[in-house]
Amino acid sequence: MVTPPSNTITLVSEPAFVTVDSKYRGESALNMGCVADVVRPVKRNSERHLGWAGWCAGYKERNSAETLLHVELVKAEDMLRAYRNSLQNGRAMEISSPKVHRFFHSRLVGDARHLDFYGTAIHLTGELIPLDKILSMPWIINGESYPSLRQSFDVAPNIMSPSSLQITSPLLAFGMGDAHGGNVMIEPKSQHQGNRTLLYVDYEVAGFHPIMLDLAKPFYNDVFF
Repeated sequence: MVTPPSNTITLVSEPAFVTVDSKYRGESALNMGCVADVVRPVKRNSERHLGWAGWCAGYKERNSAETLLHVELVKAEDMLRAYRNSLQNGRAMEISSPKVHRFFHSRLVGDARHLDFYGTAIHLTGELIPLDKILSMPWIINGESYPSLRQSFDVAPNIMSPSSLQITSPLLAFGMGDAHGGNVMIEPKSQHQGNRTLLYVDYEVAGFHPIMLDLAKPFYNDVFF
């Protein structure tokens, strides 16, 4: 086995911790270091794989897994319905500087969001590594090479700039722009799980924007964390 150079970040999925039906969630949790809080590997069977995403937060009961699945399915149906009912030709709409563009752009400029959360250094493998060094390292994930985060972060502000034409899409739909799990409230438990309704909060960046952009933040929050 070839040992990767020390100036790269290497991530490898451990099959013992990855379920068959939700491998992407297993990989994500492993890569974010969540397995440090897992007492034992997740078993490979259909009854346990739904609970994987909640392990890092302490969800170890089947009821919690069913609630999580119910919320995700209802949210997906609601979002798809909103997209279908509001789909518009973006070029024919007069939308100046969509809120979601400003929202993302302000967090990208000067690495503002990273500095808020991590400061100037991060503890990894028992060492305090400067954030600049981590951002400049190329990545190797499951044997595949990827550019450094620094390269992506340098390009992203230009793409997400409210005045940029790179994010312009011929099709726009109405979405919350920030519909991650923390902005979704569920009705108190009722007799029938299927009757529990959801309440969406925080419409700060709601509006018309490309669908993939609307999905970006909730996907990042809910899958990687």
